[in-house]
Amino acid sequence: MESFAFRKDSDVSGLLVRSLIDEKGLVRLHLDSYNRFIQSEFKKIIEEVCVIESTKGDVKIKAANPVLGRPIYDPWTGKQRIIPEVTEPDFVTRPITPMEARLRGLSYTVPIYCDFVITDGDDQYEAQQVLIGELPVMLKSSICVTNGLTKDQLIEIGEDPEDPGGYFIINGSERIIVSQEDLGTNHIFVEEGPSNSSVLTVSKVSSVTRTANRTTTQAELTKDGRIYVYILRSKIPMAVVFRALGFVTDRDIASLITRDERLQELLTQSFIEGETLATTESEALRYIGNRVLGGFTKSTEPKKRGEEIIATRLLPHLGTSNSQEVKTKKAQFLALMIERLLEVNVGSRQPTDKDHYANKRLRLAGDLLAIVLRNAVQNFVKDLRHNLDRSRGRKGRIQMKALVSANLLTDKIVHALATGNWPDGRTGVSQILDRVNYLSTLSHLRRVVSPLNRMHANPEARELHMTQWGRICPSETPEGVNVGLVKNLALTAIVSVGLTETESSRFEDSLYRRHGVQPLSSVTNFTGLQRVYFDGRLIGYHQNVHQLAEELRSRRRSGQISPEISVALTASPDGKPELVVTADSGRVMRPLIVVRNGESALTPKHIEDLATQRLKWSDLVAAGVIEYLDAAEEENATIAVDFETLKNSSHPEKYTHVEIAPWAIMGVVASIIPYSDHNQSPRNTYESAMAKQALGLYSSNFRIRPDSRGHILHYPQRPIVTTSGARVVGFEKRPAGQNVILAVAPFEGYGINDALIINKASVERGLGRSTFFRLYEAVEKKYPGGFTDKISIPEQTVRGYRGSKMYEKLDEDGIVLPETMLYGDEVVIGRVSPSRFGSQLQSVEGGGILQQDTSVALKHSEQGRVDRVIITFDKDGNRLVRVRVRDNRVPELGDKFASRHGQKGVLAYVVPQEDMPFTPQGIVPDMIINPHAFPSRMTVGQLIELIAGKVGALEARQVDGTPFIGEEPQSLKEALKRLGFNPAGVESLIDGRTGERLQAEIFMGVVYYQKLHHMVADKIHARARGNVQITTRQPTEGRAREGGLRFGEMERDVLIGHGAAALLKDRLLDNSDKTTVAVCENCGYFVYFDSRRGEYVCPIDGNKAKVSLVSVPYAFKLLMQELISLGISPRLKLGEVGER
Repeated sequence: MESFAFRKDSDVSGLLVRSLIDEKGLVRLHLDSYNRFIQSEFKKIIEEVCVIESTKGDVKIKAANPVLGRPIYDPWTGKQRIIPEVTEPDFVTRPITPMEARLRGLSYTVPIYCDFVITDGDDQYEAQQVLIGELPVMLKSSICVTNGLTKDQLIEIGEDPEDPGGYFIINGSERIIVSQEDLGTNHIFVEEGPSNSSVLTVSKVSSVTRTANRTTTQAELTKDGRIYVYILRSKIPMAVVFRALGFVTDRDIASLITRDERLQELLTQSFIEGETLATTESEALRYIGNRVLGGFTKSTEPKKRGEEIIATRLLPHLGTSNSQEVKTKKAQFLALMIERLLEVNVGSRQPTDKDHYANKRLRLAGDLLAIVLRNAVQNFVKDLRHNLDRSRGRKGRIQMKALVSANLLTDKIVHALATGNWPDGRTGVSQILDRVNYLSTLSHLRRVVSPLNRMHANPEARELHMTQWGRICPSETPEGVNVGLVKNLALTAIVSVGLTETESSRFEDSLYRRHGVQPLSSVTNFTGLQRVYFDGRLIGYHQNVHQLAEELRSRRRSGQISPEISVALTASPDGKPELVVTADSGRVMRPLIVVRNGESALTPKHIEDLATQRLKWSDLVAAGVIEYLDAAEEENATIAVDFETLKNSSHPEKYTHVEIAPWAIMGVVASIIPYSDHNQSPRNTYESAMAKQALGLYSSNFRIRPDSRGHILHYPQRPIVTTSGARVVGFEKRPAGQNVILAVAPFEGYGINDALIINKASVERGLGRSTFFRLYEAVEKKYPGGFTDKISIPEQTVRGYRGSKMYEKLDEDGIVLPETMLYGDEVVIGRVSPSRFGSQLQSVEGGGILQQDTSVALKHSEQGRVDRVIITFDKDGNRLVRVRVRDNRVPELGDKFASRHGQKGVLAYVVPQEDMPFTPQGIVPDMIINPHAFPSRMTVGQLIELIAGKVGALEARQVDGTPFIGEEPQSLKEALKRLGFNPAGVESLIDGRTGERLQAEIFMGVVYYQKLHHMVADKIHARARGNVQITTRQPTEGRAREGGLRFGEMERDVLIGHGAAALLKDRLLDNSDKTTVAVCENCGYFVYFDSRRGEYVCPIDGNKAKVSLVSVPYAFKLLMQELISLGISPRLKLGEVGER
C-alpha cells in the first residue's frame, strides 16, 4: 500500500477507502454476482428447466448434476483446476488465456457438462457428462485463468496487473454487462391508479424466484369498491383467489387481511361478488382454470389448470408446490398487498416512493446471465424434444450425444452478450468495454442504467434523491436524453450479494427460535405485538421490535450474521413500530464507522494497524468498527459528516455513525477533480464526461492488445494537485494528462470562444503528443463448393483491381511489412475472393471462376506506419491476419484540450516561444486561456488549482486538493508569500514580441490539462468532387464515405436573403445532381429515347410529341416517377426563361 503524503483527516479517510478498494476492488459487485451465479443459480436453472418429455409421453429425460468444465492441468499454477478452454479444429482441447482469445477473435468460455436420467418405459438409465454448451467466463472470476496469479504471472500471460476484470471476451472483443436499475422484486409497491381510469389504487409485486422465473401479481381497488387480483393479466375477483388458496369463509379472509374494522368494511363489495362466482375451493380453482389464459400447461381439466396456475404463476417466489403450507404463505402475502392497498386508499399510508433507493435493486451480471441462460435452456429443451421425437423409430437405447445440439445453447448466450439484446426485451444490456483510458474503463464497469424510456420526461426519476447520498455519484451523468437515467456508483458503494436459500431459511428460523418472533400461524391475541418483516413478507410478531433490532445489529457487528443483512425500523399507519429485515441481492449499501456512546469505534490503534497492513478492511467489518447500511436502515441512523463534527457536538451520543470520507460521495471519475466543492455543479458533470475522453495509458499491455482503435499519450504525468480519490482509484498509476504552466490572459483575441494558445516549444518538448492505433484485419474464409479466399497480391485480371500503385507496399505474401509508411486508400492486406456469384460467372479466356479483389485498405482520411502484424487462425481454422497501424499525433490547431474543471477549448494559435510572454525569472507559460472563461462558469476550483499547482511546483510536492478536506486556499496563499511570490498568484509578464512589460498582472500557475480524443486529424473534411449515391445521384454523405458538405436549408436562406440566385443554382443544382431530361410540351410527360429508331418517343403522343430538353435535379425527376408509380399524373408545363 502506498504511503500517503497527507497528514490529517484526508489521511485517515484515504487510508480507509484505499483499504476497501485494495481488498474488494472497484468491480467486486460484478465478480461477486457472477461467482454466485456459477456456484448455484446456473445448476438450479438447468435442473428446473431441462425436463423433456416426448410428444407421446413414453420417454422422459431429466438433466442432473450440471457442472462447468472438467479439471485440466493449468500450466501457470501447476495445478488441476477448472479454467476456460478452447477446442481447436483438429478437436484438441487445451487451456486458453484472455489474451489469446482477444488475438484470435475467440470467445473466452468454459464448457457445460450435464448428466441425463432417461426413463424409457420401464427402462431407466443415465447418460453421463454430455456436453450441452459453453458459458462465457468473466475475467478475474473464480474460474478465470487470472484468478490467483501473481503480478509476474499476469505479465507473463500478457495481462495488465492493474486490469480490474469484471468483463467478458466474446468473439475477441471485451464486453460488459451494465448494471440495470430495477424496482425491488418480491416487495410490495402501492400507487394511485391513473387519474382517468376506474381504478383508485394499485398494489403490485414483481415475484422472482432464484432461478430467474419472473411473474407480476397485481391487486387493484376500483371505484365501485371491488378488489381484483391479476394473474397472468387475467382479472380475478379477490375472494375467488383466497378461496383457491384454502381460505373459504368471508370471516377468514377479512381477518387475514386486516383487523381494522374500518378497512374490513371496504371488502364488502368484493365478498358479494365472490359469493356469486365461487363458494368452495374447488369452484374457485375451476373458475381460475377457465379464466386464466396461457399455453404453459397441457392439462385440459379446469381444476388441475387452476391448481397449476396458483402453484407456478401466483407469487412463485414463495414456492411452486401445491402444499397447504405454500398456499397459506401466498394467502398471507396477498392479504398484506390488499391491506396496504386499502390503507393508501383511506390515506393512512403514503404510496410507495419508487425513487427511494431502499426500493431499488441493481441487477448485476449474474442476475442478467440467469435470464439469458433460462431462455437458452428453454430453446435447448424444445430442440431436444424435437430431436427425441424424430429418433423414436430407432431401436436400442437413446444416445444423448446424438440428440444434443451443443451449439444451440452456446449461440443463444453468446448472441445476447454480443448484441446486448436480452430475452426480456431490453436492449443495450451488454456493451463494448470503454478503453479510452483507465478511468473510463472503471467508470463503465460501475455504471448503472435505468430501464425508463429516454423519450419521456420522468423528472422525478432523473433528479437526485436524498437516499442516493454515498451510493450514486451526484456529478457523473451524461447530458441530453440520458441525464439522470444513466448513473454511476459512488466510490465506497457496494452491492449486496444476498443470502443463499439455505442461509435465508436458517436466519428466518433463528428469528423464531432465538429471538422470540411468533410465527403468524401461532398468534391468536395481537394485543401489544409488533410486526416483523423479512425480505418483503410478514413473517410474525414480536413484543418489542426495538429490542429485537438492537439484538440483530449487535449480532451483525460481532460477525454472527452476515454484514449484508439490513435491520430497519419503520412505523405502521397506527403508529406502532415495525421491523423490516432485508437480506436480498442488489441493494446498494455503503460503509460507515460505528459510533458507540458518542465515541467512534475506530481508534488510532486501528488506523496504525491498517497503515502497517496488520489489519484489513474485512477485519474492521468483522470487529464491528465499520458496518454496511442500505437506504432503508440509514433512515434510522444519525450520521456525523466527519470526526470534527462528532467531537465538537454538544450531544455526541445522538450520533450512530460517522462518515468514512466526505469525498466518497463522488464516483470514480468525479473524485479526481480537485476542489470540486468550489465549482458550479454542472462543470463537475461536464468534466465527468470529458475525463473519460482524455488520452492516457489505458492499459500497460497496449503493445500486444488487438484493440480496433486506441490512443496512448506519450508522456502522461501524475497531477501536482491531486485528490485522495485520484490516489485510491489508481489514477496516478494510469494517468491521463499533463501538468502545464497556464497563464490567464487575452492574447490578441486568439482566445475567443474558449480557444487555447499553446507554446510551440512546449509542443516540441512533447506536450500533448500521442499515438493513435487502428487495427485492420482479413480472414481467408471458406465457401460452399470448395472455394476459399486467398491472401495475396491480386493480379490485374481480378474484378475491382485498384491499380498497381495501391499494392506496391505489400510484401510477396500479400501482407504489408512492419514499419512501412502507409497513406489513405493504400492496401494493407491483399486478398482475392471468389465472386459472389462465382459458380455462374466464367472468365472468357480460361473458363475458371472469376475472382474479385476484396483487399483491406487504409481508411481514406488516415495515414500511419505499420506497427504490428499478427498472423494466426480463428475458431474455424481460417487464416486470420491482423495489422495494426500507428499514427503519431502532434498537437495542432483544432485539437481539443480540457482542464479537470469542465473548461474545454480547442487550440487556436501555436505561438513560437520567443513571441510568448514570460516572467522576469524566464518562466514561459505552456498555455494561455481566456479570462472570460471564468466569471460566468464559476469554476473557482481551477483558480485554486492554479495557486496550489504553483505551490506544489515550487515546493516539489503534491498538493492535496481533495474536496471538502483538502489544503485550504488561505494556507496556499501563505505558502506562496513565504516562497517570495505574490500570494494572489499573479505575475508581472514581459511581452516576448516587444520586450515591454505588460500593463497588467497576469494570473499564472500550474494546472493539470487533459488532451481529449477529439482531434482535428480525425474530423477535417473537404471535397471538390467524388462519389454520388446511386438512387438520387447526389453526393454521398459523411466523412467516411468521402461525402460532400451539405448546403442545408438555412444556408439556402442566407443566399436567398442576399439575392445571390446564380450562386444558389450553382450549389443546389450544378454542383449536386443536375441531370437533363426530355419532356413532351404537349402532354407534360417525360419522354424516352428509342435507340433503335434514334428518336424520342412520348408514351402519350407517340411520334407527334414536341420534345424539349430540360435541366432539373435528378431527385426531382425521381419524385415525378415515384408519383406516377402511385397513380398520380404530374405534368410539367414548359416555357422560355423569363416567361410567366
